[in-house]
Amino acid sequence: MRLLTIGVGNRCAKLVEVLARGCVRVNRVPLLKCFAVLNDLNNFRNLTLDKNRKFFIHNVESGVDGVLNKVLDVYEIFEGVLVITNIGDEFSYEASLEICKKLKKTAEEDVVVLALLPSVADEIVELKGKIRDLERNSDVLILFEEKSGIDRRILEILNLLTLAGEIDLKKKVIGEVVVDTSDIFNALKFNGFSVIGYSKRRVSLLSRIFSRGELKAIRTKRMVDLTVDALNNLSVNGDLKTAKSALLLFAGNPSEITADGLFASISLIESLNKDILIRYGDYPLSWSRIITLILIFSGLKSIKIV
Repeated sequence: MRLLTIGVGNRCAKLVEVLARGCVRVNRVPLLKCFAVLNDLNNFRNLTLDKNRKFFIHNVESGVDGVLNKVLDVYEIFEGVLVITNIGDEFSYEASLEICKKLKKTAEEDVVVLALLPSVADEIVELKGKIRDLERNSDVLILFEEKSGIDRRILEILNLLTLAGEIDLKKKVIGEVVVDTSDIFNALKFNGFSVIGYSKRRVSLLSRIFSRGELKAIRTKRMVDLTVDALNNLSVNGDLKTAKSALLLFAGNPSEITADGLFASISLIESLNKDILIRYGDYPLSWSRIITLILIFSGLKSIKIV
């Protein structure tokens, strides 16, 4: 899955800088097509993106049209647009909202907003109106609360999601249940917002050597443990009882991913919300000694304030 990615404002421009450096490539082509929009000249100059991929504007009203024209003039093949915004930053929010409105009118591709929220609960409550505005003007809204190491986590999540949407005919190994771009978008496109759980475990060398017997139970338990970890490690503490859809995506060496583990994880999700629609799959990374789970809940209506 190839995403035209636009980071808006100083904070999100730095995040896009991380994504541009670290995003996965297929046939040497990056799956995230990264651009940045800023209104701070010093940060604009210090940004390491190529000059045709970063834009400085004085104000939202007069600048967004020109930026979008220049972005779309750069020849890129993409299947969706990812707008990254910081809701706590007025310029970032206003410019992102304007970009989404214009893209919804002109672009054929789905518009996904990844919104960074402050870590202070009181501030999140105050920003609910802005969250609703972004939800109404995009196809998908994904929320991430600002925490230590969040940039690296977003990079790892996007790398696996975009890889899962790629069909590589040269591969000799495929997943038991293949997840493609349409599966990902169909799991995300529900009224409300989305949150993402993420967890990973390193596989011991002993587990890699043996493939039968009691170790199958260990692999299955590891997958369930990953699901529990992901549920306790959501991008925002949303009320999962209001979720309409879930997507489980395991990635790693195929020999470490079991059908029992997959269905046990699905049962765990169903125990939390019996009406939820669940999609699931696995993505093979034969060379990897790490098993990763991305768990997406969509169609949420409320944030749980702890």
